[in-house]
Amino acid sequence: MLSGHANVSGHAAPPPWPPSAAAALLSGAPLFDGCRLRYLDMGTNLGRRIETLYDTRRTHQRSFVTIFANESRHDVCTVGFEPNPSHHHRLQALAEKLRKQGARVHVLQAAVAATNGEATFWSDRAFDKGEWGASLLHWFDGMLPRYSSTVPTVSLSWFLRRHVIDASPHGGAGAARLVAKMDIEAAEYEALPAAAEELCVAVDALELEQHYMLLSRMAATKQSLRPGGRPLDLFTARRMRSQLDLALRRLRERRGRGECKTNVRALSTAGT
Repeated sequence: MLSGHANVSGHAAPPPWPPSAAAALLSGAPLFDGCRLRYLDMGTNLGRRIETLYDTRRTHQRSFVTIFANESRHDVCTVGFEPNPSHHHRLQALAEKLRKQGARVHVLQAAVAATNGEATFWSDRAFDKGEWGASLLHWFDGMLPRYSSTVPTVSLSWFLRRHVIDASPHGGAGAARLVAKMDIEAAEYEALPAAAEELCVAVDALELEQHYMLLSRMAATKQSLRPGGRPLDLFTARRMRSQLDLALRRLRERRGRGECKTNVRALSTAGT
């Protein structure tokens, strides 16, 4: 039993997302069914980290080497999340190319968040940099409505229970292993603390990039976390950072006691 949640075998169904390829995949069989080696890419952007994983000419990222050791990288099943519609066609083409090479890859046009539902996704209009700062958070005034879109949001807690912990056994030798990357432009401050229990059970290595600068900028310019909500103040921004820091500290303490398998590292952004 995971504290604070429904029994893993009796998880709640997702809400009825509007029909889309992502909703169909999320509502179907666990995406990591039968997979022993698993990679979860939260904030896929242009897909360069996924390309690195499957390109034998490139050097693996540290967590790939540590967790997957000398395994064939084409035995790794990958699920990516990228809500930015500007990247959709590129990412679907990449996933299709890799599937033709024998890899099991899905990239969902959806955002990792604290809850299942929908939200506004804002472009930072840094088109020459792959819109690296596009976010669920409206963190500066230059994020204009005409450069925004409504996207499905997927609870990290729910996803890990439904698509990782509930996935069928892989049938091979050794335990299943999962490497995750989280680079979701300040949405981590709500998504990760809510999923701490599931992370401990499901994820072996988490590479995390924190974006407190975006929260502090929101507070300085009086932006709201929710449409029509109160402007974020510096006290609330600091409280959100403290809550994430506390969740990470508890993960590390529990790992030291053998109660949690997740090893959290700062994300190296090269090749993301």
